Amino acid sequence: NYITGTVLDKQTQLPIKNAIVSILDREISTKTNNKGQFKIKLPKNILLDTINLEIRTKKGIRYYESFELTKDEFNNKIYELEEHKRQILIGRYF
Repeated sequence: NYITGTVLDKQTQLPIKNAIVSILDREISTKTNNKGQFKIKLPKNILLDTINLEIRTKKGIRYYESFELTKDEFNNKIYELEEHKRQILIGRYF
């Protein structure tokens, strides 16, 4: 079994390359390719009906989302992420 999908910027609809896609509570992750696509092979011992997926970019928290997937959503899902902008006020990030 696999989880496959495409990660896009919600506003521009452009692919987000090199995003890290991880299954929460497991040491399973991969990166998106230049087209924003990814494929994660699920070990045979995962017998869950739902999986929590986390998608983030490497450089800080530019994009970060987590999704709860059911088995029906494991393949060819499109994930649209909004860019998180940081505001600096008095030397702190908000």
